[in-house]
Amino acid sequence: MTPISSKNCTRCKEIKPLNCFGLSGYIKKNGEASPSSICRDCQNELRVERKFGVNYNEYKKILKAQDGCCANPGCRSNVPGAPGRTRFYIDHCHKTGKIRGLLCHSCNLALGHIQDKVEKLEGLINYLNDQTTSWGYIQRNN
Repeated sequence: MTPISSKNCTRCKEIKPLNCFGLSGYIKKNGEASPSSICRDCQNELRVERKFGVNYNEYKKILKAQDGCCANPGCRSNVPGAPGRTRFYIDHCHKTGKIRGLLCHSCNLALGHIQDKVEKLEGLINYLNDQTTSWGYIQRNN
């Protein structure tokens, strides 16, 4: 008996390799974990729909409105940026849940690190622009 190398996703109806499916949590009689009936891409789409109320078609509309780039006007990267990542991050207000736009990996991380606090970002901008705080480079003796 030959092992099965592909499976039909019950959501998108595409036949995909088994490595495109996560595990379902069901254990077969032989002790092996059973693959999920939904591929990882569809699972990600369902997660985004549940969390943000945005389906993949709406995601594509947002990305098209941003010209296929990061929503940060200072960045405008046209690649998501994280290794293995194929989509931009959905940026949202943590208080209202409202979607602000789609960000690349670097901009999403930066925004997360400053905790959406404008005063922290303004402080960093002032820090970068303030030439009086520049210590310069320290020369090393070799």
